Amino acid sequence: MRGEPGVFYTHPWEIDPGQPRLDVSRLAKLRHYTHLGRMRERLERLLRQFRFEPIEECYRAELAALTDASPDQGLRPPAVPAVPEPQ
Repeated sequence: MRGEPGVFYTHPWEIDPGQPRLDVSRLAKLRHYTHLGRMRERLERLLRQFRFEPIEECYRAELAALTDASPDQGLRPPAVPAVPEPQ
């Protein structure tokens, strides 16, 4: 859906087309080394087309409501009510 946040992740090795090649199966080679030379171009396009921020920033207000903190305070665990000591 347009305007909704999403998560983007890439492995660090995916941006190094000059990385050493491991002696692995043909399927692993296909998965790990195909199109490595295009990754920089793809990342640059994503950075131009979309706005990125840490996930904490994206969900700051929602997280603050869940953790009993104001959006400007940063995050902290929710308050846990004190449990009376057994007598």
